[in-house]
Amino acid sequence: MCLRRRPSQLENFRRRCLLSVLVFACSSGASHADDMDHLLDLPLLELLDMEVTSVSRREQNLLTAPAAIHVVTNDDLRRRGITSVADALRMVPGIHVASIDGNKWVVSSRGHGGRFSNKLLVQIDGRSVYTPAFSGVYWDIQDLVIADIDRIEVIRGPGAALWGANAVNGVVSITTKSAEATQGWLLEAGTGNQLSGLATLRYGMEIDDNQKARFYLKSRQYESNDRVANAGDANDDWDVSSAGFRLDGAAGDDSWTLQGDLFQANEDQLLSAVFQPAPVFAQAEVKDKVDSTAWNILGRWERNHNSDSTSTLQLYWDHTKRNEVYAGQKHDTLDVDFQNQLSLGENHSLVWGLGYRRVEARYRNSFSIKVIPESQNTDLYSAFFQDQITLLPSVLTLTLGSKFEHNEFTGFEVQPSARVMWLPAAGHSVWASISRAVRTPSIGDNGSDVVSSPVPAFMVVRGNEDFQSETVDAYEIGYRYHGSNQFTIDATAFYNEYDDYRSFEFSSPTVLLMDNQIYGNSSGLELSGVWQAARWWQLKASYSYLHLDMKNRQQSTDTINALVLNGSYAKNMWKLQSSMDVADAWEIDAWFYYVGSIDAPSTVALMAGTSIDDYVSTNARVAWKYHPDVELSVTANNIFDSGHLEYVGEHFSVPTEISRSVLAQIRWQF
Repeated sequence: MCLRRRPSQLENFRRRCLLSVLVFACSSGASHADDMDHLLDLPLLELLDMEVTSVSRREQNLLTAPAAIHVVTNDDLRRRGITSVADALRMVPGIHVASIDGNKWVVSSRGHGGRFSNKLLVQIDGRSVYTPAFSGVYWDIQDLVIADIDRIEVIRGPGAALWGANAVNGVVSITTKSAEATQGWLLEAGTGNQLSGLATLRYGMEIDDNQKARFYLKSRQYESNDRVANAGDANDDWDVSSAGFRLDGAAGDDSWTLQGDLFQANEDQLLSAVFQPAPVFAQAEVKDKVDSTAWNILGRWERNHNSDSTSTLQLYWDHTKRNEVYAGQKHDTLDVDFQNQLSLGENHSLVWGLGYRRVEARYRNSFSIKVIPESQNTDLYSAFFQDQITLLPSVLTLTLGSKFEHNEFTGFEVQPSARVMWLPAAGHSVWASISRAVRTPSIGDNGSDVVSSPVPAFMVVRGNEDFQSETVDAYEIGYRYHGSNQFTIDATAFYNEYDDYRSFEFSSPTVLLMDNQIYGNSSGLELSGVWQAARWWQLKASYSYLHLDMKNRQQSTDTINALVLNGSYAKNMWKLQSSMDVADAWEIDAWFYYVGSIDAPSTVALMAGTSIDDYVSTNARVAWKYHPDVELSVTANNIFDSGHLEYVGEHFSVPTEISRSVLAQIRWQF
């Protein structure tokens, strides 16, 4: 089966996108040529001064950081009407975000995507949110108050020298605002055809001059999408509720934070099949309910010893529980992280740290999925250092660092990196890096049984105690121009060499054993830019190209996985955003993204002959400042498309079309 849009319809789709851009430009430009003093909330000059922390664990200027990094600001989120963390990443250059159904996403950097993507490290305020079962992220349970997100820093490429295993192809670091920055009341409400109910209540208060606090409650309800080709209800409606708090304080040279969250999600899903022992081999199209709960508490203490030395101690406890018809899982994670920053003379700025993580995992097995043993505990010990060396003041710096980890499955792992930043002239910067990262085995890789097919006999994919870490050696070079208050340019080229990649080898006619018999490479180019076309109009654009060439070793019996890896990504993506401030009270935003065709999004899709056609998504938001404290907005997504397929997930998934949606919102802040 090949699910592809007719070429003529796609061409009309593209023409409508171009027409929309011209309409926005002409109508606003003609009526507001004299309104040149009204600035966007985040003008380009402020972008040039933005500080980031995820590249070096210390504050540094965004445009002189030696990595492929992009920042999604709070204003970006507001002006696009974002309601979920996964969708917040759609417009990041080089990041592929696709909806599998109404409550499942693919989020990947530089390929290797899927529902169970395991090569992108995601953290919220320094708390890792991956699941030990498969080293990926359940995006449905990451339910933050979008207005309280300060920024999202996205590194494309390895970040393992600082952040450790699983930061293979990228790092997503979400930072929320301090309690001091969120004082007063915030009320948000919204409704639409897909997101039928949205309600947020947040209150920030001052305890005393040195201590601030905030508390929040949030709820969302989503309606179902349609199955492919109008085959009926996709049964993917869901609702999620959350609550949380944050306390910030300071005394002398010390500052501290205590924060926590509680989540509850109830989701419907439509499974392709649930396998059972004989005489009933499979039950097709099973309607299932997913029950997910999670809570976390995090504390952070920081001391400024002097202007050149700072120490930070962070500790968190994270609890997650998820129940589906074919599996149940519960994880409790304790994580302790210490970091110290100091200067060694005039030319060395050193950051080093120590870490410990303990995971207690419990599973409920079924005939379809078994984790062996059902209860297990794992310990991870780590240390890192990174030294930024000034070779020529204000011209040339060299950054050397490495992460050292000891895990339960493969023992000792070393993940080094070397980065150089060269400033040849004012407004120009060139950087290059060489780094190594590993994806350590998950609990599922080490010991599990997954029934993949009942015909002609039950085929089982089995974990392997001898499964080794997947590795990547990455080579990157980048250029930035940032010498103008009118536009910036960011370009990155990369080449990655992968080894010991996961394969599925026959150990018997009915058993596939996880092994490390795939290797290969990827290469690509990422371009992005910002143009301040007028003081009231800002344009952002990006283009990314990716090529993967993964191969099986000669002794491998896996004939499928390399084909899926080479066909599971979009080779070309382009993205365009237009943000306009119209007079003093109106904002008009439009964003468009093109995702190239995907030949084999998953093993299930490859076996069924299913592919994903390229598509263009056209989206817009109009907002009116009824009062300085009150904003009314309407956001429309997939304006010219009643529904399209973005991805076909792995095992158990039913193809689901993502529908056109409209959301009306009110925000009152006082």
